[in-house]
Amino acid sequence: MKINWKIQLLALFISGLIYLFFVHDKMAAYFNWKSLTKREVIQAAESYIDRHKIKEDACLYVVSCIDDRAHLRLIKDIESWNLEETKQTVWQRKFDGTCTGRTANIGMYFTSENKEKWTNETQHHSGIWSFSSNGFFRQLSRFSGGSFSQQYSWENCTPEFAITNPKI
Repeated sequence: MKINWKIQLLALFISGLIYLFFVHDKMAAYFNWKSLTKREVIQAAESYIDRHKIKEDACLYVVSCIDDRAHLRLIKDIESWNLEETKQTVWQRKFDGTCTGRTANIGMYFTSENKEKWTNETQHHSGIWSFSSNGFFRQLSRFSGGSFSQQYSWENCTPEFAITNPKI
């Protein structure tokens, strides 16, 4: 029995679509996670600030665990930040089910002279890291891929801990 070349082509096309939609994205996210550097995080923060025309400094927050619940902690010194430890925590959250919660793995928050303005609008004043796109994106709601923990308090971003400089 000879298989029609059109059916073979259709099967190949469908296989390609499956690869693009299900496998490629996961592989890209894995390689982005595996090769992530501090410099890339800082460059992504600067790109985010430029893209959204933000006129403030940005601080970096990374996932940490308290009683097996995730929350974000402020990185006060980028040089002493243990990126490999953060990546290990991210891996364990994803595959071992530890450090649970909807908290983002890496977040960015901005300094502001008018803190009251942002009290109930955290999602408009923070960025969440995406390993798929290898950069920060806006937190549109508390449940759009992670957020700043509502269960645990987190330190405010102040200029002395910023990883970027504002564009004035």
